[in-house]
Amino acid sequence: MLSPRVGAAFALIALAGLALTACGKGDSGQESAPEPAAAQGVLSPEWLYTPASAETDSATGLLVVEAGVDAAGPSRGLVAARGVAAMTHLKGEVDPALKVGERTLGEVMELRAGARPTLYAVAHDEGLCGQTSAQWIVWYEPELIEGRELVLGIVQGARPGEQGSTVCRVLRYTRERGAANSEGSR
Repeated sequence: MLSPRVGAAFALIALAGLALTACGKGDSGQESAPEPAAAQGVLSPEWLYTPASAETDSATGLLVVEAGVDAAGPSRGLVAARGVAAMTHLKGEVDPALKVGERTLGEVMELRAGARPTLYAVAHDEGLCGQTSAQWIVWYEPELIEGRELVLGIVQGARPGEQGSTVCRVLRYTRERGAANSEGSR
């Protein structure tokens, strides 16, 4: 018999697939051209993250992340238990010393010294910042071990470091081995 937590994880993974399929449809309801498959052995197709703070739990609950590659390059789809969904595309590393509002990314996200977060452009957003759209996600995942931490800085407005950028939320998660696909293929 599955534990309630593992059962919930499998249900979220199924929902992630449905939501990400919906993200691939244009305004006309027509499906977009098929996306190229991700290279095998590069990224696990799905990861499950557990909220590591009360704020994250109330904003998203459990989070399923699906890694892939499409015409715009490496992508990540995010689907949360509380109805939040997003599709993002990798833009590269981002300097934690860049300003968002009056503070640096490192300060706002409480990043460790030497952190090397990555920046994702948000192509589709359903609720990352509530009723207003997010434009960027600063992604920081420092450890490649069981129970890894994930910190997401959700940015609205301009790109971090440019005038008009602000962080609407900082979401904190942990990832557990065995709740989704193993890290062996990562």
